[in-house]
Amino acid sequence: MVTKGVDLIIKCEDEETRDMVTKGVDLIIKCEDEETRRDMVTKGVNLIIKCEDEESRRDMVTKGVNLIIKCEDEETRSDMVIKGIDLIIKCEDEESRRDMVPKGST
Repeated sequence: MVTKGVDLIIKCEDEETRDMVTKGVDLIIKCEDEETRRDMVTKGVNLIIKCEDEESRRDMVTKGVNLIIKCEDEETRSDMVIKGIDLIIKCEDEESRRDMVPKGST
């Protein structure tokens, strides 16, 4: 599963994006179970790369990806990826994105 994530990193357009995604992949490796890793790679990492701007990508990795890992069950993780992270990306400014992430979760 991690291999797919690493493959995605290589395809990143710029070095800074690659650095951000690398942090995400480091988190994927530390996931407790294979199911969480699978969610991380197939959904989370894909979304990071698709972020429109560098700031959104940074939030995705440092906050969004952390939240996915901490979800207790697969259904919650799926909701987090599809809804939570999608919302973070759509926030207009960095402060709004930060507010989107529940306090004490990072």
